[in-house]
Amino acid sequence: MAGFLDAKGVIFDCDGTLLDSIGAWEEMEQMLCDRAGVEKTPEVTSMLATLTSPEAARWLHEEHGLADSNAAVERMMEEFMMDFYTNRAQPRPGAIAMVEHLYEKGVRLALASSTPHDQLVAGMRHVGLEECFVRIVSTDDVGASKREPKIYEYCREVLGTPKEQTWGAEDAVYAIRTLKSAGFHALGILDTPGCGTWEQLTAEADVAIRSWEELL
Repeated sequence: MAGFLDAKGVIFDCDGTLLDSIGAWEEMEQMLCDRAGVEKTPEVTSMLATLTSPEAARWLHEEHGLADSNAAVERMMEEFMMDFYTNRAQPRPGAIAMVEHLYEKGVRLALASSTPHDQLVAGMRHVGLEECFVRIVSTDDVGASKREPKIYEYCREVLGTPKEQTWGAEDAVYAIRTLKSAGFHALGILDTPGCGTWEQLTAEADVAIRSWEELL
């Protein structure tokens, strides 16, 4: 745990890591699956968790006929989630204190998420953390999902920190695997079962926690 707190740079995930927002995404996904006539099985939930918003919209429209275009599905997603991030998003316990603690120590911070950029900014602004980040980055901005390390490499370059002193903080096991395979240190925080079990987190991450309050 000391290694994370002594980092020169930290790349935070947003949903399920800093914001208690996975439930809102699952609510939106359930609504879209219902409209498309798709059963939201655990396998579908896990698959959707790895997709960017355009990829999810493409899957729902092209594979299951939802709405009249990929863009129409994306608009449905954006309207639902923008309302959430702007008006209802809440931080996970201890998240604000942790980010502010690192920021005040001079640690360089970035936010990297599969959520669209404008929604990320709205969510961070709503909880008062926007100014703590050197850069807020969406997978849409770099054109690659977190199945690839591109977003983390981009954030590290922006932060200007050595990779061996740069940590990623994620709730999703697949993203932790991407971080580790690219040579980053990784902290895993437990969230919903769809993101990974405690056993998986402890096996894959350098440090695993159940809450930010454990580090504070």
